[in-house]
Amino acid sequence: MKIWLVNDGENLPIDGENPRLQRMGLLANCLTNLGVDVLWWQSTFDHYKKRFRYQECQDTAINDKLRLILIHSVGYNKNVCVRRLYHHYDEARQFYKKALNFEKPDVMVVCMPTIAFTHYATKYAKKNNIPIIVDVRDLNPDVYVSPFHGITKALVKIGIKPLQWCLSNSLKRASGLIGTTQPYLDWALAYAGRTQCDNDRVYFVSYQDKGLRTSLENRERWSKFKTSTRLTCCFFGQFGRLVDFDTIIATAALCKKNDTPVNFILCGSGEYLEKYKTIVNEKQLDNVFLPGWVNQDDIQDVGYISDLGLMSYYDDKNFNMQMTNKFSEYLSLGLGILLQPTGVMLDVIKKNSCGVHFKNAEELHIILNSFITNPENLKKMKSNARELFEKEFSAQKVYTEYGKFLMSNAKK
Repeated sequence: MKIWLVNDGENLPIDGENPRLQRMGLLANCLTNLGVDVLWWQSTFDHYKKRFRYQECQDTAINDKLRLILIHSVGYNKNVCVRRLYHHYDEARQFYKKALNFEKPDVMVVCMPTIAFTHYATKYAKKNNIPIIVDVRDLNPDVYVSPFHGITKALVKIGIKPLQWCLSNSLKRASGLIGTTQPYLDWALAYAGRTQCDNDRVYFVSYQDKGLRTSLENRERWSKFKTSTRLTCCFFGQFGRLVDFDTIIATAALCKKNDTPVNFILCGSGEYLEKYKTIVNEKQLDNVFLPGWVNQDDIQDVGYISDLGLMSYYDDKNFNMQMTNKFSEYLSLGLGILLQPTGVMLDVIKKNSCGVHFKNAEELHIILNSFITNPENLKKMKSNARELFEKEFSAQKVYTEYGKFLMSNAKK
């Protein structure tokens, strides 16, 4: 059986030593374990590092079951820019042309975003009578409206009408829809103009189970934190516009002012990293550490020395409806979750007692103090987080089920 995966912007198996695979990478592994031949269409451009993996299209065999087709386009320097939209359109158009030269698959999966890939992949599938599932992971293009107000917002709403029309037609061509949460699936079904059927499913964003580390891999880099008696909060991700680092920094300042023994390890790169390095230095916050980009081994090490995972995001409709990579990642590391957004993830942490919600720096400081005063509460929360991961968020479990669902579509 042959299955194609079509998406943009994820880490790939070729991205250095021990890369952190995400949704399609983990699904690809589960499919190959089920005996499926997987052709994964992706980009030569690394979205996270904003650099090219190659300077031309590539056809790379990872093993005898998994093959990468990397499409070369223009790339971009910022997450929000016109050049990125063109990049998406150009690589999707190239995909449609190149796909004609390959043996047809039994079933396809395309991730939305991007709208361009979704359009061309569903167009190809419809033309060739191939079942195709659209994996919906963002409220694109509706998200373009939220940053604006007044007349500008009205103009943006008009401007995205062609994209909305394109998405609606693409989803109507799909054999089935997958949502990372039920609200995402409901949103996609509204665009498709129909109600949910058996071929529409929810599969949470899940994370590879590497177990809980019992010792440090990179002692030189992280041992000073292991020997610390301080409470440790960590963050992994992009230093971008959606993350409320101001609240984290304000909390760190309160901790320093009140001699609250808490360390903050904020890992990642992005357009705002240098800004916050400057702020941390100016405020002389010796309890905040910004190590930059970290690999999978580093993530496991930081998880081992940490107690809590930070999810500090600005209020956003899109974010409140989703279940992020970071959420399942923190659960896998057995970390209690400190959650600022409301919505789906808040419902989950309340139901499973694996995290705490906060609104601002003052509330977060009080919460951290409570964990220092009552360490047994924190211990129980961390145990609940790991238990929830094993039950509902383990990639091996979730994506094997996803893979079997795709295989059943190929037989229809």
